[in-house]
Amino acid sequence: MKKVLTLMLVAAMAMSITACSKKPAETPDTTTTPEVTTVPEETTTVPEETTVATENSDIVTEESTDAPEDTTAPSATADTLGNTLYKDFLDKVKANPDMSVEELANQIIANPVIQFGPAVMPVEAGYLPGFTTEIGGFKSGAMFAPMIGSIPFVGYVFELESEDDVAAFMTTLKDTADPRWNVCVEADETVMGNYGTKVFFVMCPTSIEG
Repeated sequence: MKKVLTLMLVAAMAMSITACSKKPAETPDTTTTPEVTTVPEETTTVPEETTVATENSDIVTEESTDAPEDTTAPSATADTLGNTLYKDFLDKVKANPDMSVEELANQIIANPVIQFGPAVMPVEAGYLPGFTTEIGGFKSGAMFAPMIGSIPFVGYVFELESEDDVAAFMTTLKDTADPRWNVCVEADETVMGNYGTKVFFVMCPTSIEG
């Protein structure tokens, strides 16, 4: 009986030693190489920046000394929804002037001031939501708007062929914009401006809560 107990004890100790001597499984190497971001070089020629707003808009931006004569300058200061998005547009396009209109629109709707589910879609010349007549004369365009139709909000980013066409194009947008295009609701403000050949336009509430 003692021999049996001794053999059992020796076997248990041997198993214990064997378990302790096993090496833990090697941890896979999780080191990754960081991505390299290339910052675009600044251009020496700065495109002209002009701003147009309807009478009920409180936007104010820095006026260009070379603004076209028929450009209407804003007259009041306010950190409204439209003004905030326009400033965001300027920051984005100045940082990367070669960005497409769809890329710009997608970056604009990522702004945290937009408290709704937005969507971006390309547009072509023709009848566009928010205007009483056909809109044409642009090389490319993108619309950004809520997926819920009851919010009086619609925005666009257009790109034109030439800066010479910008003033007339913006005047057309201003003259044909309809803040009550959504029938049941009405936009509080219309904000519009440009940087080079890219034009920003939005009709929206002054703010969106919740």
